[in-house]
Amino acid sequence: MASPSRLAWSLLVNENAVIVPAQNGSPANSSVPATEPPAPPPQPAEQENKTEVVEPALPEAGAAEEEHLNSMSIFFSLAILALCILMIHYMIGSKLRYLPESLAVVFLGALIGLILEILSKIGIADWQREEAFSPTVFFLVILPPIIFESGYNLHKGNFFQNFGSIMVFAVFGTVISALVVGGGVYLLGMADVAYHLSFVESFAFGSLISAVDPVATLAIFNALDVDPVLNMLVFGESILNDAVAIVLTATVLESDSPAMAHMTSTEALLHGVGRFCFMFVASAALGAVSALLAALLFKHVDLRNNPSLEFAMMLIFTYAPYGLAEGVHLSDVHLELERSISAFLGTEETAIYSLGFSTDTKPSAAAARHFIIVEGLYLNEGDICPLPEVVALAKHHKIRIILDENVSIGVLGTHGRGITEHFGVKVTDIDLICGSLEHSLGSCGGFTSGSYHVVDHQRLNGLGYVFSASLPPMLASAATMALELIDNDVTLTSRLKTVSEKLHDALSNVDGLELVGVPESPIKHLRLKTSSGDRQQDQDKLQRIVDYARDEGVLLTTASYLPEQEVHAPPPSIRVIAAVYLLDEEIQLVKRALDTAVARVL
Repeated sequence: MASPSRLAWSLLVNENAVIVPAQNGSPANSSVPATEPPAPPPQPAEQENKTEVVEPALPEAGAAEEEHLNSMSIFFSLAILALCILMIHYMIGSKLRYLPESLAVVFLGALIGLILEILSKIGIADWQREEAFSPTVFFLVILPPIIFESGYNLHKGNFFQNFGSIMVFAVFGTVISALVVGGGVYLLGMADVAYHLSFVESFAFGSLISAVDPVATLAIFNALDVDPVLNMLVFGESILNDAVAIVLTATVLESDSPAMAHMTSTEALLHGVGRFCFMFVASAALGAVSALLAALLFKHVDLRNNPSLEFAMMLIFTYAPYGLAEGVHLSDVHLELERSISAFLGTEETAIYSLGFSTDTKPSAAAARHFIIVEGLYLNEGDICPLPEVVALAKHHKIRIILDENVSIGVLGTHGRGITEHFGVKVTDIDLICGSLEHSLGSCGGFTSGSYHVVDHQRLNGLGYVFSASLPPMLASAATMALELIDNDVTLTSRLKTVSEKLHDALSNVDGLELVGVPESPIKHLRLKTSSGDRQQDQDKLQRIVDYARDEGVLLTTASYLPEQEVHAPPPSIRVIAAVYLLDEEIQLVKRALDTAVARVL
């Protein structure tokens, strides 16, 4: 149990701060009275058996205003597009070759944004909501014509004449790269030269980094006007290697799942080849069938006498293949990951980031609002947030909640859905959930999840989303597969809880060290029972304990903090995190190694 003096979560936004301890009690500097009524307990489980009353589907409050806002946003986007078209037209007519058209469009957008910002600052007009551009509009409205135009203008002769070579580079080249990198990582780990990874982990890593996108190379090729065949080989390989890497990674991860435990190596290999062939052939077949239907229709149905109908039919064939491929999950893996996270958490919308820390965005002082920011599972304490009390506090003071589920996703809750499932709190009571793909999901990046309008605001105003590249497709696919494995195995969290409690019992009896964290939390901290009063001296002692434990065959690490920059830097500690596959004898090995190391240092 955490002592009331240790702060586990706080509100530090704007001028005032709401600071609440992890357990019962109220600190002296809290802006909330000590007599604040506790949150009502979660509803009893027996109420689930009551007959559910289905409400009629009615428009939500504010739907008319939302429609008005969307109409203005569409008008704003069309006006900007019209300006871009006119600017490019005059650039082509004046034969201005020193400024690329794409760069000119970027400058135009920056200029319009600057003008709107100035108008907003001086109070003439505020177009911040109207200028917000929904990524859904981009993916489903603007992107299909771009893809259609790229395929339409592709030099089909060079592509199909060299299709065999392109496939060799894309498939066999990527597979060879994955095998070399994965095998090298595995052998170096076995030789203790590099960090030791399992066979599956090594080849999953090799698959993740086996595909590259030669954007800069292609740009140089175009500028130097190199041989068209060489240009097409590189371009064609870059189109297909992502699909190969995605299937390789998914297959390697699946090979370690219970569903494939009964398969032989040959069956697993055939399964991976089958997945790639299905995605490649199915996607290509959709495009081919759509192209064939379009050709037959325009040949046998005379639409040329009605240009408006002909143009309308062209638009249909532009959007239909993309929409169908997207609907049957043969398209963007990023959108698939966002949908998977939303379905897993029960939220409306999700945005993914290429870096995990990008989800932590600090508002400017001028635009600051009141928020309660809490972690589901505290990485620096090992405590669990009392979320029902936080929700009651937020409702009482009409404050929004930002929930950080970085390390609680896949850990807490019956199905690993985090702290909301752990306490039975409605997801709709949380305004924004942010998390990491780098812990339980074993990938890279982060995400924010919540209602449509909140996530769309994050897409357009979060600096970590706007000024960054997208998550590599193979990492997005790996996170989707990991999420699927967690969702399918309901025993993972219960087994992890059992291991965490056993580890807690073992570490609680280490002489000279104080164990911090609740038993069911997989995150444990070991601190010195008697501090010297000097932070650096305590840190050095713990590091010596870690070094001696390594000599005993146990690899531990001290927690890293920034005491000069953090407001409340925790005391130095050794951080221990339990894994679901940790065996009883391994727990005892950790206990013996710590006892030996502590005896030598203290």
